Amino acid sequence: GSNAFPPGGTAAQISNAAQDLKVPLINDESIEEIVSAGTVLNTSEGLAIGAPGKASAGSVYLYSSSSSGLSAVPVTIRGSAVGCSSSFGRAVASAGNVNSSGRDDLLVGAPLCGTNSEGRAFLYTSFGSPPTWIFETNEDKANVGAAVAGLGDVSGDGIADFAVGGTAADGGALDSGQVYVFFGRSGVPSLTPADFLW
Repeated sequence: GSNAFPPGGTAAQISNAAQDLKVPLINDESIEEIVSAGTVLNTSEGLAIGAPGKASAGSVYLYSSSSSGLSAVPVTIRGSAVGCSSSFGRAVASAGNVNSSGRDDLLVGAPLCGTNSEGRAFLYTSFGSPPTWIFETNEDKANVGAAVAGLGDVSGDGIADFAVGGTAADGGALDSGQVYVFFGRSGVPSLTPADFLW
């Protein structure tokens, strides 16, 4: 097989890519999403793999790459380390350089994390450290973190911006879903969304 993975691939392609990469699944975790990691967290081009798990907190694996191929051993972030009992890694994305540090950052979504599935989104700016930024709405069953995405520089200030989706958040109507848009800035992005879409 090939280590290349097309974004938006089928479940079979995800499974095949995971086998090619020899992803170290733990317990009975399942691979759910594989995305290009870009230059996330000062690595070279690589892959970020979300494994939200069926009976565990979930994990995210980051493989860096070099001229000889993908790294044999990934850097692993476990949901249990950030207080999630399930769904950590359901969504993963390169956020872009949201804190003006000179390297891209990593977004991880955990839509069932927290009390009554409120969900959380995490921003990592360096590995070996806790998340720099954690977003939650304290709204029951909002499923915040079901989707995360880098947006590029939509604010025009030269710093990347990003979005977090809550599929059952109370937007225009009860449980209609909502997208929270955050503007990057030097240091740590604000926890107050710059805009809401529903």
